[in-house]
Amino acid sequence: MLFQSIEFIYIFFPIFCCTYVYLRLNDLYVHSKVWVVFSSLVFYTWWYPPNLLVILVSMGVNYALGTVVGTPTKGAQSDQSQKVFLTFGVALNLAALAYYKYWFFITENITLASGYEFSTSNIVLPLAISFFTFQQIAFLVDRYRSHISMPKFIDYLFFVTFFPQLIAGPIVLSKEIFPQLKEKIWRKPNWFDVSIGLTLFSLGVFKKILFGDHLGDIADQIFGAASTEPQLLFVSWIGVLAFSLQIYFDFSGYSDMAVGLGRILGLSIPFNFNSPYKATSIIEFWRRWHITLSRFLRDYVYIPIGGNRNGVALRYFNIALVMVLGGLWHGAGWMFLLWGAIHAFGIVINHIWRNWRKSISSSPIRGEKAFSWVLTSGVVMFSWIFFRADDVTTAQNIILGMFGYGDVLILPSHYTQYFGKLTSLLQYLGVEFKYTDKTVYLVQLKMYLFIPIGLLIVYILPNTQEYLRIYLDDTKSSASSHKIIAHLPAFLHHVVYQCRWRPNSAWGLICAVVIIWLTLQSNTVKSFVYFEF
Repeated sequence: MLFQSIEFIYIFFPIFCCTYVYLRLNDLYVHSKVWVVFSSLVFYTWWYPPNLLVILVSMGVNYALGTVVGTPTKGAQSDQSQKVFLTFGVALNLAALAYYKYWFFITENITLASGYEFSTSNIVLPLAISFFTFQQIAFLVDRYRSHISMPKFIDYLFFVTFFPQLIAGPIVLSKEIFPQLKEKIWRKPNWFDVSIGLTLFSLGVFKKILFGDHLGDIADQIFGAASTEPQLLFVSWIGVLAFSLQIYFDFSGYSDMAVGLGRILGLSIPFNFNSPYKATSIIEFWRRWHITLSRFLRDYVYIPIGGNRNGVALRYFNIALVMVLGGLWHGAGWMFLLWGAIHAFGIVINHIWRNWRKSISSSPIRGEKAFSWVLTSGVVMFSWIFFRADDVTTAQNIILGMFGYGDVLILPSHYTQYFGKLTSLLQYLGVEFKYTDKTVYLVQLKMYLFIPIGLLIVYILPNTQEYLRIYLDDTKSSASSHKIIAHLPAFLHHVVYQCRWRPNSAWGLICAVVIIWLTLQSNTVKSFVYFEF
């Protein structure tokens, strides 16, 4: 079940919400938790019911391990036993993840190397296994580090299955959720939370359906065609830009919906994005992109394997290893490993550059920040080619097209009526007006308006948490983004100010209309990019 689907918006959530409000307003505290857990499991099983057993067993085993992984009572022997249980728990979680998510990839490569074929036809990837596995590993580690006390079983089930963040994150930590579930802290339904939550949810639906889905259609068409031959220069660039924007609007839109749904229920879920395409370095990009994954990789992988404690060389090795593993987490394939390796190389070079600049105490170079932003954006978009391409051939054909291997641009013949007197100038610059098998991508020219509008939104306008920052006391705003807003023309600054959100009935009506219009005008419900991660 997808958040933007008809069954979720018009059936599941209204039924869930009405029952939830009744239970909470009547102080049926435990019943409310049970209802949330039950509804979350129904939500989870909607896609493939048999995999309900996987998440139930996973939660049961991890909760049992959590009861024995904690602060040692006394002596080194007790501490050693805690490490054994922790190691066993982490290994067990990773083994389940490896079997369900990576067994095809592992056996495929073994088959290529040895010729021996494995039977893998009965394995179905459980929905969200990457997310709930990481959440539970973090729970066990936090228990071992004594960061949290052992929760009640119903609280643990709530933490893992909570449907707003179950399918595609954010990767919420137990120490962020358990304190909010205490009876006197967990907020009862109120109009302020509902208004903020509904707004966040509608913004997420807006991002996903209007931009993510349309941009995805463009990217799918171009990358699909690139599987057989290089594409036109213009078309290749359009394909890369379309996917770069699609994955942002798609994933950040889902995260906004998750945060919004959590807020409606009186719970705060961390934001997962903070204008990542405004970053001026790869290091900064990963502090803004999929923030909760970056946090997990830092706190539960990078630091435990040594971090920066064993010298510069090992520090860079650890960074590279973590990023490659992060790439593999996104998908079982060599293309995801290559995508992770590109970011690993970029981050290591970024650290080397920063250290060198710091050692020579060089003053800022004029235009350095702008150049750094362009370079960072280029590396990120280049890496997305490997993330999106199904194989090396597709990626190669896209790259060849971007560097002019094919023609610059071919437009359908009837486009001459749109350009009028400019037609001759365009033909002089190399644009051809004729029909070929490659003009199909440009028949619906209006579709490509989503790209410049999308670029305007992600690079210029404030992000979700900035837009609502005066009402969100649990978010941090980006200073660099405020500087961009401050340099807008006066009339645009005035428009942004006048369009600021307020918790009133007018904005509630606007949000409701946006959700209804977007969901009803969409012919098909498309899954999220991260839906099966």
